[in-house]
Amino acid sequence: MKHTGMMLAAVVAGLAVVAGAQDGAKVQLKIELPKPQFTGTPKDIRSPNLEPARGGKPRQPIDVPAGADKVLSKDCKVTSSDPEPIIGELAFITDGDKEHDAATYVELGPGTQWVQVDLGAEKEIYAACVWHYHGEARVYRD
Repeated sequence: MKHTGMMLAAVVAGLAVVAGAQDGAKVQLKIELPKPQFTGTPKDIRSPNLEPARGGKPRQPIDVPAGADKVLSKDCKVTSSDPEPIIGELAFITDGDKEHDAATYVELGPGTQWVQVDLGAEKEIYAACVWHYHGEARVYRD
């Protein structure tokens, strides 16, 4: 059966960094993403406004205030417009498991969906990291 729903790889609001930073001093944010698990013949994807692949080059560094490099979303409560995902559980979104495995991702139903992560209190966020299904190259649009 073909699923056209939204797939979320383990963590949607994967990395949100906390306030409490020291004024002025900046540090480079270290982001540990899972390695792509592309299988099969790569697709020739053509799409308007698609940036060229980085070809293994690292992404541009993100500087944040010193002390603001803590993950806020780990194990936080998650709600969604789809309370019963097709695959997985909403808790997978913030459990910290980023690997490509059928037991670690969430697939929401077809159509536009939303996910909300409750950080427990108001926080100042300097950066957020979101990634998607990484079993093959894809183009996503909002």
